[in-house]
Amino acid sequence: MKKIIFRTVTDIKEAKKVWDLLSPRKVLYDEWDFRYAYYKYFNYPIFFITAYENDEPVGLLPLMLDKEKNYLDFFAGFEYMEDNAIFLKSGYESYRENFLDSINRPALLEYMNGSAELSESEIHDYNYFIDLKGLINYEDFLHQYLHGESRRNIEYQIRKIFSQADVVISHGNMEDLDILEKWNKVRFKNHSSFFERPHWHDFYREVAEKFDSDIITVSIGGKKEGVGFLVTYKDICYGINAGYNPKVKNLGKYITLLKIDYAIKKGMKTYDAGSGAFGWKEDFNLNTRPFYRVDLRQTFLQAPHSPNSHL
Repeated sequence: MKKIIFRTVTDIKEAKKVWDLLSPRKVLYDEWDFRYAYYKYFNYPIFFITAYENDEPVGLLPLMLDKEKNYLDFFAGFEYMEDNAIFLKSGYESYRENFLDSINRPALLEYMNGSAELSESEIHDYNYFIDLKGLINYEDFLHQYLHGESRRNIEYQIRKIFSQADVVISHGNMEDLDILEKWNKVRFKNHSSFFERPHWHDFYREVAEKFDSDIITVSIGGKKEGVGFLVTYKDICYGINAGYNPKVKNLGKYITLLKIDYAIKKGMKTYDAGSGAFGWKEDFNLNTRPFYRVDLRQTFLQAPHSPNSHL
């Protein structure tokens, strides 16, 4: 039997070393630079529960202490980061449950992928995605994912947008993230994520600079009426956010279709539409996979273990 020791890393530089060593880098959320670009505006205390064998890291549960809510959350979580996971070297998968035993304070671990085997996990949301393999463009997507009246309605809605005035699509203008923010605030008012999370203004720009991304702008009659922001990573396209004039009917759907079209033509295998239904995802008949959570806020441990416990 392996002799595994659990320790809690609290130094940010050491935490990055462990992350870089153990992250599988399968999805965007596995990238330190993506998470840190969001985390740095808060700098909450780090609690990286790390498993060691012979002083070599073999597993990681990357957490932070949310000082506002007073419980542990995933590193840079903030109900935003998805595909959270316990990182494990091959051959150490049987120790996954032991990371929960090493938590010694209230914790809420959400948006976890592939965590059905954790004894205290439950499904609490779904990721919505499109399998892009074999698709040619967004029209092909509509024909394969929607049928009958549903597809004809959306096709009619898009034609109506083009009937209003000249429609021009442009790409890659960083300044148009300001337009995205403006329309997002107009549409959602005080509930806009840009009001709730003002650092998003700078976060998006840093992500756009550090990762393969695109900014898709829709101008109608010479006015910039909508902007979509997306990031591609490995073979996945993430439809990060959008902002558009709510007076232009169905413009949001059209921007989504443009992002899907971009992902297809860039050779992506998956379009990740994130968690949460929001109506349009059902309209497009997107595929789903479960996200899990483990809620240890109230009854996290009867008898707390030392964070440096031995197995």
